[in-house]
Amino acid sequence: MFPLDIEEIVKGYKAAVFDFDGTLWNIELDWDKLYHRFSEIGQLYGHVGRFKSILDAYQWSEKVYRARDHLIEVQDEFEEMGFPGKGVPEGSAAARWRIAKGMKCAVVSLNTSSTIENAVGSWGFYPIISIDKVRKPKPDPEGLLM
Repeated sequence: MFPLDIEEIVKGYKAAVFDFDGTLWNIELDWDKLYHRFSEIGQLYGHVGRFKSILDAYQWSEKVYRARDHLIEVQDEFEEMGFPGKGVPEGSAAARWRIAKGMKCAVVSLNTSSTIENAVGSWGFYPIISIDKVRKPKPDPEGLLM
């Protein structure tokens, strides 16, 4: 196998986009409790059943006034409990290297802006597109088009 020449691989690229949780940083979340809490919020606004993912909850909330704000508040609380977590060595190194070389780097994530800012806000990412900054979260392209 030939050794990779990272300088050659990224030559010509002007920007990179990173996910946050699991790519740059790992926060310790109790996902089952979060989905349960999301389901309780959904019931307050007339949703029947259990949400199985963050996307399920946020896609449903597009139709219900104020439910989205409530979901974001709860998600932020859960993320705060799972913080500080720790950096993912490979992702963190890749991002920091690119930023040091002058490449523009952004974060597009389902996490909240306060969590992302607390973890990697000083690294030089711009923009940071979090779940509380978009109407439709990823995988919808809204965050990439900002």
